[in-house]
Amino acid sequence: MEIIRQEAPFDSTDAVGLWTEIFGREEALLEKPQIDGSETEYNRDVMYLAYENGRLVGSIHATFPKKASLFCGLSGMCTHPQVRGTGLGRILFEKIVLEADANGAEYTFLGTSNPLAAKLYHSCGFSFLPGTNIMARFKDGDRFDMDSRFFREKPAGVTVCEGTPAERIPLIPLAAYRGPFFLMDRNTGIFTSDVVNQVSCMGLYPRYADLADRGGRWFTAEDTATKVPGALLSAVPSEGRLRADFFCADGYVDAVPALLEQVSKEDIFFEVSDRDEKKQELLRENGYHPGEEKMVSVREFMIPCITYEK
Repeated sequence: MEIIRQEAPFDSTDAVGLWTEIFGREEALLEKPQIDGSETEYNRDVMYLAYENGRLVGSIHATFPKKASLFCGLSGMCTHPQVRGTGLGRILFEKIVLEADANGAEYTFLGTSNPLAAKLYHSCGFSFLPGTNIMARFKDGDRFDMDSRFFREKPAGVTVCEGTPAERIPLIPLAAYRGPFFLMDRNTGIFTSDVVNQVSCMGLYPRYADLADRGGRWFTAEDTATKVPGALLSAVPSEGRLRADFFCADGYVDAVPALLEQVSKEDIFFEVSDRDEKKQELLRENGYHPGEEKMVSVREFMIPCITYEK
């Protein structure tokens, strides 16, 4: 058995082949931009690949955001059925955890719905965030400490940025934050984990990449010091106009006007859940008025929504 460390960019053929066999073609291709060099401006991606007789039989992948260096996201963890039970999975996983520690990551995330895999991750210090399939490992403290540090208090300074692959990992704790909204983002189907189990982790950013591919745009409001986003707005073409939605952590309510300003000159309407009273209040405070009420299909749910526009 030979284990090789690779840092992007590198040929992803072997990895995509293994992931296709284990996870299916669609999921396998999600990580290809991270390792083929497309995102090296924004993230540093590292993989450990295990070969037996020249054939790839195991992998693990870490993404380190260059601007939000406190975070790390893990994915691509798998072993071929022929080598399961040999301890290879633990060897690969422990290597990537050491890599995360060496890189200074204080918060490391991964997603799983596999109980056997979760048992391995738990033995290495990971635990599930409540209401999600996201597991996290904290250098210090716990989920409450992370939320308090990044999301509950108003940051000293806020910068509004157009969404890029730099948000691939920082989106995870924001989407898992149990904030004031029910339907967090109508355009990408993100609900608060208080009411709908958040099954996605490394699959969150691809939703926004897909939105951009459909002609949409998205923006984040981030702490100027830590570069961690605490609010997000998305807009996507719909009915000849732009349909928008937004969500924010408690400490970022004051950043909402700056986010709304990014699309204020567009022919735009907001479509928000009728349960999101705080969101409706923020829209009214910024000059938007309620209009049509309708039932909207979001993922597998039918949600009563209200349209807001100026």
